[in-house]
Amino acid sequence: MAVILVPATKSLTVTNKIPFGNINDNTIIVGDDGEFSYISYLYFDISSIPSDVLIVDAELILFKTNNFYNNLNKVLYISSISDYFSTYTNYNNRPKTNGVIKKTFFPLTSKISVSINVTNLLRLWSSNQLKNTGVVIFSDSRSDLSEFGSAVSDDRYIIPFLRVIVKPMHNESETKKKVDIATTKKIQVIGAVEPHSKYEAVVNVEVTRANSGKVDNYYVADEYDNSEGMTSLSIDKTYNVAIIPAEKAGDEEVVNFYGSYKE
Repeated sequence: MAVILVPATKSLTVTNKIPFGNINDNTIIVGDDGEFSYISYLYFDISSIPSDVLIVDAELILFKTNNFYNNLNKVLYISSISDYFSTYTNYNNRPKTNGVIKKTFFPLTSKISVSINVTNLLRLWSSNQLKNTGVVIFSDSRSDLSEFGSAVSDDRYIIPFLRVIVKPMHNESETKKKVDIATTKKIQVIGAVEPHSKYEAVVNVEVTRANSGKVDNYYVADEYDNSEGMTSLSIDKTYNVAIIPAEKAGDEEVVNFYGSYKE
């Protein structure tokens, strides 16, 4: 078995204290201070988890920055969300909660970190049975405010992460054979998406085989959603494109990026 650590790449807090704004700071805040409610979001890029492994166990690790005392009466919840969130998300236009997965955890313990089992959620994401748009952490009743490290924290030691235990679907010889016959091409995409729009994008790697002249095409599709944005959305993302059979000396490679705006 192997352990894969997946750090959060995005985080955000929204509150009815600033209904048309948000908090994108070193910490995320969850709970209710008796006057205002705070809800937080996290996103994890799970592309580092291979497609040919079984997810045995997965935990979300949150590092607390306040309330280091024992109180098991305070409860928080974590659920998947059905829409992406962005820097333009606020309390009045927050993503919808997807009730497929809802986990309970107790934040006000004396421990420095809180662990929440999210195995079922990771399995749904990795098998594409549920779209990975992130998770929401919230409270449904009056609760003390809990603060945790965020994805943009200056202190790298308190950034949330997923601890995923995996095992190969195949035996070692089969796995090695699969690696030998494939090439992984990393493609970085940089650009911008216009305000109030969605862009359907395709990354294409065209490989011309030296020994036969045959042209093989490999694709990765993605959608960039800036439908709620008032300004252009900057894109800087790296894709892993699997090329099977593996490239050999003399093969020629052309990378294309194209797509169209979606109404």
